[in-house]
Amino acid sequence: MKKIFLLIASLLFVTTTFADNKKKQADAATEAWEYEIETVGKTGSTDYVLKVWSYSKDSMIAEEQSKKNAVHAVVFKGVPSADRIPGLKALVSDPVAEEANADFFREFFADGGDYMKFVTRTNSGFAEVVKLAKVKKSGKESEPKKFKIGLTVRVNVPALRKHLEQKGVIRSLSSGF
Repeated sequence: MKKIFLLIASLLFVTTTFADNKKKQADAATEAWEYEIETVGKTGSTDYVLKVWSYSKDSMIAEEQSKKNAVHAVVFKGVPSADRIPGLKALVSDPVAEEANADFFREFFADGGDYMKFVTRTNSGFAEVVKLAKVKKSGKESEPKKFKIGLTVRVNVPALRKHLEQKGVIRSLSSGF
């Protein structure tokens, strides 16, 4: 009985350690903010529908990172214009404001953080997965190094702007008048 208990305990430990390692890799990928953004549409005058291409060694992790990347793009990079859809300037365009609020954004983009309130998936369960292969010196492809995951999400920009205004990260649009 003790052997079975020890076996189960060791399996749980190994599984937990493996999951924590993948989580640390995902967090490192998030801090690098390696992604591409495309504007797919706009719902009314509020939400932007974006196609986010995230990079990761694990396709399941990249899907979750895509939500963070979409909100990050709206906040810091802006949204590109597309066919008859106007682009959007970054909500936080001043690098000093980003550095001054580093603690806020660390918590904001943490797993389960406030960013989740402003982003939803629109293609439930369907993500485009592209395997990116590294090339050996002989010219032959080897095993995939990374995955490029395309996920379509919707970002509620007015609610996100209001949240950042309430937290004092950005000034309200009416403060200049």
